[in-house]
Amino acid sequence: MKKTELVHLHALLVLLSERVVDRGLVDRSYFAPYRDLGVTPVSFRARRDRHEEAVLLLAALLAAAVSDEYDPPPDVDSVRSESDPSSASSP
Repeated sequence: MKKTELVHLHALLVLLSERVVDRGLVDRSYFAPYRDLGVTPVSFRARRDRHEEAVLLLAALLAAAVSDEYDPPPDVDSVRSESDPSSASSP
């Protein structure tokens, strides 16, 4: 995925997270791990991989917010290890 597409997806996920908070499904503090990354859709100078980290974490947090069976991830590394089976076997 190109960086512009990733930034667009990032922006859409941020809008969705705001909607989830507005609907009262979770508190704004629920998305603190995402905010701690310090990358937003308007962080145009941020590298592509930083936007990818933010998108992965935000998507996982959103999935957990609307699911009864999925716990929120504590950080990006835990999301990466769940989505990449090869990372579990790396040293």
